[in-house]
Amino acid sequence: VSDIWSEKVEEYFKYYDFTFEDERILLDFGNTLGKGDIDEEIRNINLAIERLKTMLTTANEEKTKYAKLYRTLGGIGGTALAIILV
Repeated sequence: VSDIWSEKVEEYFKYYDFTFEDERILLDFGNTLGKGDIDEEIRNINLAIERLKTMLTTANEEKTKYAKLYRTLGGIGGTALAIILV
């Protein structure tokens, strides 16, 4: 199962906007699939979920930071263009 999982993650990695860390989380999760009892599987699923939640929080913080940056640059650029045209 883990070989197929790894193959598919690597195959589809190029189609999505994943970071290297996202790929690592998915590959690490896939490497543990089918290697333990039900309690281990549940623990590994919960660990992967927590790691992905952390990555989601980081991505949202970056989005907020860059949205402010682009909004500011757009305003400055628009003002500069208006001054140049006048």
